Amino acid sequence: MYRNGQNQPVSIDMKADDEQVRFQMQGALPFKGNYISYYDFKTKLSQTQGWDESWQYLPSPMTANGQQMFNPPIPECEGARWIQIDYSGTNQKNRKCSDCYDFCLPDYGIEKDTVRGSEHLNIVKRVCFYLFVPEWRTYAQANTIEQV
Repeated sequence: MYRNGQNQPVSIDMKADDEQVRFQMQGALPFKGNYISYYDFKTKLSQTQGWDESWQYLPSPMTANGQQMFNPPIPECEGARWIQIDYSGTNQKNRKCSDCYDFCLPDYGIEKDTVRGSEHLNIVKRVCFYLFVPEWRTYAQANTIEQV
């Protein structure tokens, strides 16, 4: 498979471990980075929507140690800077911030198709927000307001 004339395809690997599933995307152009996402079957039970975007979230620094929320711990998150995503109730899509990037995280769920009698893992919606990443400052485009 080729992407934009590149020889390396983007690959997505899935690994199931008890009640958690680990998705890992190995990036190649046009996706330059790698991405890892975990899904926990103990907390997600059904899906009623498709790839809906929700821009009603604001990021803030996390006060607790995020690594303690996972059992077993996630090795890739050791030493990471943790943030929490707070629901704001209002659409934040038009609210830009200086030197920020927009992020959309998948919210997974089990899609139940009653007509076909099947179930499969899918994305319920994408939780989107703007975040300033100091390490990426030289790459970001300047926008209009500063993020706290």
